[in-house]
Amino acid sequence: LAIGGRLDEAERLGHQIYDRALAEDDEWLLPRGASALGVTALMRGQTRTSTRYLRIAVASLNGFDGMFLRLNLSYLARASALAGFVDEARRALNPPQDAPRLLLFQADWGIAEAALLAADGALDQAAEHALRAARQAASMGQWGIVGIAAHDAIRYAASPEAALLVATAAEQVDDPLLPCCSEYARARVANDPGLLIGVSKRFEAMGTILYAAEAAYEAARAYRAAGGGRAAATAAVRATNLRACCENASIPWVAGFQGVEVLTQREQQIALLAAASHPDAVIAAELSISVRTVQNHLGKVYSKLGITNRRELAEALI
Repeated sequence: LAIGGRLDEAERLGHQIYDRALAEDDEWLLPRGASALGVTALMRGQTRTSTRYLRIAVASLNGFDGMFLRLNLSYLARASALAGFVDEARRALNPPQDAPRLLLFQADWGIAEAALLAADGALDQAAEHALRAARQAASMGQWGIVGIAAHDAIRYAASPEAALLVATAAEQVDDPLLPCCSEYARARVANDPGLLIGVSKRFEAMGTILYAAEAAYEAARAYRAAGGGRAAATAAVRATNLRACCENASIPWVAGFQGVEVLTQREQQIALLAAASHPDAVIAAELSISVRTVQNHLGKVYSKLGITNRRELAEALI
């Protein structure tokens, strides 16, 4: 359910299992409930919550459940990489030598290796690893995993081959996520900002918030390339607000927004709102601060970005 985008259902079932495990001190149910909640949180983009649950899942697996160790470690590595815990992700991908290797879970392992490479900034290598994982999953008919892996390849470095794989996977399953991933892939390859905003809204409605943020960032980049500074700033506001719901997820594949990165969190927030043509009074009311505070922050933003007025702000941010 979680990897198919049915997150509310997945979370409800995960809590039923996990809460029962805690209430009954059930050592068999505990890792299953924790794993379910960890995977669901990962799909939502709640990176630290996911890491916390997956740590519990890994720590509570008993000997009988050894076959699931590498699977849970792969999800822990993905969550840790997104949370910025890169060393923990690296440790998760260095399991005990006697940990069983099941072909069934090899594509999941490849997705996790790609996530670590992406966290290290090796985006082309990350995309290739994700594509390899997608091909492996396809050879076994694991179409849900194919779609996730190929979508990751698109996220790290837009690839027509990955877009085709996502589209193929979407035709094989009934779940709602992969059609959105396929639409994102088409929009990303075409560099179409309007389509990217549309799919960002679809991701958001589904609850896959980090995917929604990334689509909005790509829309901002595409608008900027087309000379639409105001539309780009509006898309960047959307992306920033969505990313704020993802527990400070680390997504270096959208780090091209260098202007935003030099600002404090409050300066970034105010600058993006101002670049989207929000008046000072509106910004002040939205953030529950004074107009004078807004103006002071904007003055610091102008100084840091080397600009002199509001008209230059949208261009400077992206």
